[in-house]
Amino acid sequence: QYGDVLVDAENTNEKLKLLQAAWDVVLRESQADLVFLRKVRADSVFGELIAKTATVPTRTVTAPYMDLASAPDFDAYVKRYSSRARRNRRRLRRRLEERGEITVRNIATGQEAKELAIEAIRLKRQWLVSRGLASPALADPRTQTFFANVAKGGPHDTGCVINAVFCDAKPVAIEVSFQCKGSNALHITVFDLDFEKVGVGAFLLENNLRQAFDNGLARYDFLAPSDRYKLEWCDDTVDVHDWAVGRSLKGKFVARIYHGFLRERLKAVWEHMP
Repeated sequence: QYGDVLVDAENTNEKLKLLQAAWDVVLRESQADLVFLRKVRADSVFGELIAKTATVPTRTVTAPYMDLASAPDFDAYVKRYSSRARRNRRRLRRRLEERGEITVRNIATGQEAKELAIEAIRLKRQWLVSRGLASPALADPRTQTFFANVAKGGPHDTGCVINAVFCDAKPVAIEVSFQCKGSNALHITVFDLDFEKVGVGAFLLENNLRQAFDNGLARYDFLAPSDRYKLEWCDDTVDVHDWAVGRSLKGKFVARIYHGFLRERLKAVWEHMP
């Protein structure tokens, strides 16, 4: 999801010194005309360095998040939402419960988690089709294979957690997240289109939020981009930049003309095609 660097250094000055040395090697040894860095969070390890050494980002989006550390518990946190929003969620919850027996489960790893990860990708692809959207990443079979493997688990823990809402034992909403260092990063959230009008996605998120407080998490990160439904839940956002660093005349031309101007416009045209 994000471009960053893993560095084992607690001291800030030492960390930046190591990063600068590594970055210098990349630029010198690669002999590249252009270095293109996608989705670098402003608060990331590498974000500190690239903001000082690059020029202007070619694209900026934001990643919304919920600051769970700002409230002592779930009940205190949800008071920040309007009474109208809370009433609407209770109304949708009653409509959802009319559809059948509703259960919510957390599945950490194993065969069931793998099957739910595969189902999440399938439902997400259906949702994209229903909205007339295209996603090269979700269309790529390697994406489904990756999430299936990390959900099943193995000798190395990835922090993958799957939460799902079931209606009469059938999964109708699924969230695939990764938890690490007190933060929950929400990678996939999706619902069965037959349950769209009863707010099953909001029902799942509210349950997951309560569970996050119970587990002592400090942040619930929705990741970029800032979709409308995310902003309705979140407290703040973090900038996420694309950086294109030209190292030659040709590279600077591509950085400025293609990455800085044409790329996003071509993408917008593609997304608005029938």
